[in-house]
Amino acid sequence: MLTRHWTHVWFPLRRNKIRSFMRSIVVWLIGILLLPGWMGHLYAQMPEPTPTVTLDMRQVPLLDILMELEKQTGLFFSYESSLLKELPEVSLSVRDESLSYCLKRLFSPLPIIYRVTGQYIILKRKPRQYTISGFVRDSASYESLLGASVLVKSSRGGTMSNNYGFYSLILPPGKVRLRASYVGFKAMEIEIDLQRDTMIDFPLRSLASLGEVVIRGTRPRYEILSSRAGVIDVPAERVKSMPALLGEADLVKTLQQLPGVAVGTEGMTGLYVRGGGADENLYLLDGNPVYHVNHLLGFFSAFNPDAIKNTRFYKGSFPAECSAGYPSPGRWPPKRTYT
Repeated sequence: MLTRHWTHVWFPLRRNKIRSFMRSIVVWLIGILLLPGWMGHLYAQMPEPTPTVTLDMRQVPLLDILMELEKQTGLFFSYESSLLKELPEVSLSVRDESLSYCLKRLFSPLPIIYRVTGQYIILKRKPRQYTISGFVRDSASYESLLGASVLVKSSRGGTMSNNYGFYSLILPPGKVRLRASYVGFKAMEIEIDLQRDTMIDFPLRSLASLGEVVIRGTRPRYEILSSRAGVIDVPAERVKSMPALLGEADLVKTLQQLPGVAVGTEGMTGLYVRGGGADENLYLLDGNPVYHVNHLLGFFSAFNPDAIKNTRFYKGSFPAECSAGYPSPGRWPPKRTYT
């Protein structure tokens, strides 16, 4: 039993070792045979060294620079014979720069595009672009429509008309379909064959005609809604609309009607702002202090309402420029400034 057991175990083990050894030899032989192919494949995948260019050529034909680039890089330029005609003389001055950098500098100001394919650099004429411009107007009144949309349907690009109703688009040559639209107007489409700079106007028709519309409203209380507390702007129209002595509009008497201002003597032009005196106010005319603001014993102010554009009245807080450098005849700070 023991002899059979050892015979049964020993021989299979020796056969397995022999088989493993043979497999290793086969793998090594296959690797040795395939190694040259793998090395060649890896060598082919390695990027070739980028050629550098050093030259200094000024105001020479483009053909001369292309020939010099071919000598230094070993590449070849492919182009039509008529491509280099009527081109101005060019300049290129580089030192140990890559070929891609040189090509970009050389062709960026020229109407030429390039593409590198293997050992060849293919040159082509840059496609020319043209300008389409015009006005978007109302077909009935011929008024300009500002903010109208002008779209190119093929590319989904477009623009908007400016404050004068003018629009402008730069597009490549070929068939172009434009669509102009505006709120409340019927959209209009035009298809053209763009071969030169073209002007096209869009007269849009209104979708519906409305009758006379009258809108009435009341002026909001800006002095309440505004964050500037104690500041009131008085327009010239308000001054002229106030009743005055002998029909003459008076600016200071208009200010007497504002909240927070008290009137001293009836008919006089004095201002008593928030409990202050009449001599505690600062008047500024275009930034210059005015010390005598009335005449004829105080019945009339010295300001001509026809020469006043607007008035700003400060009852409380005031900017720093209204306090620096201006002497006050009474208590400081001033209660009112006038511009």
